[in-house]
Amino acid sequence: MFKDSANRRKLILFLFFTALAIFSFAYGLTSLNHREEGYYEIDVLTEHQGTLYDAGITLRYEVKGKSAEIRALLLDVQNVYSHALLSGYELLHADRTFDGVTNLASLNAAPNTEQVISDTLYDILTDALAKTEKDIGYSVFAGPLVSEWETLRYLSEPEPVDPANSPEEAARIDALVRAIHTEPLFSLTLSDKGSEKTAELHVSDSWEPLLTSLEMDAVPVLHLGLLQDAYLMRYVADALSKAGYTSGILNSASGLSLVLQDIGTQSFGLLSQDGIAAALSESTPCSSAGFTSFAPPEAAYGFYTVNTSGGILYRHPLVSVYTGMPISDMLSCLVTSPVADPVALDWQLLQLVFGQPADFSGYTYAFLRTSEGGQVIHSNASALDVRDSSFTLDLSAAP
Repeated sequence: MFKDSANRRKLILFLFFTALAIFSFAYGLTSLNHREEGYYEIDVLTEHQGTLYDAGITLRYEVKGKSAEIRALLLDVQNVYSHALLSGYELLHADRTFDGVTNLASLNAAPNTEQVISDTLYDILTDALAKTEKDIGYSVFAGPLVSEWETLRYLSEPEPVDPANSPEEAARIDALVRAIHTEPLFSLTLSDKGSEKTAELHVSDSWEPLLTSLEMDAVPVLHLGLLQDAYLMRYVADALSKAGYTSGILNSASGLSLVLQDIGTQSFGLLSQDGIAAALSESTPCSSAGFTSFAPPEAAYGFYTVNTSGGILYRHPLVSVYTGMPISDMLSCLVTSPVADPVALDWQLLQLVFGQPADFSGYTYAFLRTSEGGQVIHSNASALDVRDSSFTLDLSAAP
């Protein structure tokens, strides 16, 4: 068979290239699975992605070690992160119920009915109710306003039906403000009975006729609103910490950042409409909360402006229950703290944005506001890194 030298050479070449192909394939698989030290974006498990598409919380995690160790660690972190995010998302959802979970939507769907809730939801509602009672512009009963403004902000052409241009819409907003804040139609009873904790959402008989008169569909009443992402982020961070995974950075679509580990000094930017106006630095672990009344670069939808004789009105998610309107006198705001608690930090930001007196000891802030002389950066920072010299500085609150 091998007397012919040409056939022999062909066989040798065939065997060589076959071996080379097998080696290349194996090497490719090895390279594909190889992991270097550094930060990785952690995706939620595939089976949860459909549910969590709008959860708004992301995780970057730092890993060290050999490739095989890194792969195993990333899988473990992904598992804990995914299940924590799913559990928290389901628990805090205001208008969607899930099997085996008594959540905000469960309470909204069965008003005037006492229901057993988890310790975690009890603690969150207790905190949110206490913050509501401080009466700064936040309310755990603001679900109707949240729903109304979400409808407006995501219209393709919202300006004609904006309350600044539509008396009918302005009347709807006023009616919702009365129901939520001025002449409240809602209350919440939380009970700790030792063996179990319960919650009951009380809704006045006047609510259904009001919805009918406003031609509104049923909307959730209980809603964590402006603190939704903060409560969810804290829930996920607690789960990661309990599992021993603290080398990560959590971010939210609403502008929250939580650095769980010591990675030296971290810089956070105060945004302007043209970029970064200034930056605050904080030693890690730390947290930061940011707000913009204009659309940030990564979120073009859900923001719009209305031109009026009194100036530009900015429409965004931060709505006060005092007026039912998004604030328009502050362009952006940033608060940082060495305390890695997104709820406490977001609460400080809300007090600042709503213009409420508060104790900012341990917190550093900067905000951008338009005045008659132009745009002014106000800050209590002892050292502010100004990136745009066109802004006027007011550091009167600095120590």
